[in-house]
Amino acid sequence: MGNKTGRGYTKIVAYYPEAFANANAPTSTELNSATYGFDISCAVTDDYTLNLKDSDTDNTQSVCDVMSIENPTFYNYEASLDGFADLDQSTASTGVYNKFRDLFSDGGNLFILVKRIGQPQAAVFDTSSIISSFLVKTDNPADIDAAGAPMGFGARFKPQGWVLSEYKVAS
Repeated sequence: MGNKTGRGYTKIVAYYPEAFANANAPTSTELNSATYGFDISCAVTDDYTLNLKDSDTDNTQSVCDVMSIENPTFYNYEASLDGFADLDQSTASTGVYNKFRDLFSDGGNLFILVKRIGQPQAAVFDTSSIISSFLVKTDNPADIDAAGAPMGFGARFKPQGWVLSEYKVAS
């Protein structure tokens, strides 16, 4: 029997697209860059969405098919992150909550969101890391002010047609 991966074993990092020489083969050096990548994990609430969804399919049958078929045509994904609001929301405050807000507060900006599950959140990316990456464009942000919950900031994204799923990181 294996060991379950629990809380604290998810890392979410937002990168500017220029972070990678080849986004289809990111290296651990590129993924660990503090110049182009921002670890926002601790600002994100645990009800985030950053995953592949069901693919679009075509069910056109050939004369040789004896049962119904579904062939994938387009991969679909979704991205929506809610983050906590910092008590000090001044531009001088540099905490992770304000960094999250500052990165995603304007619509129309491109990011590659990278998710890693299975290693401690604070661990650097290495050749044992398996990641999924999603190219997104920021949409209109949402204020989160539900009764009984902490104040927050909702980053909303539009998929931009590129995803890298379950990639084992190169050196």
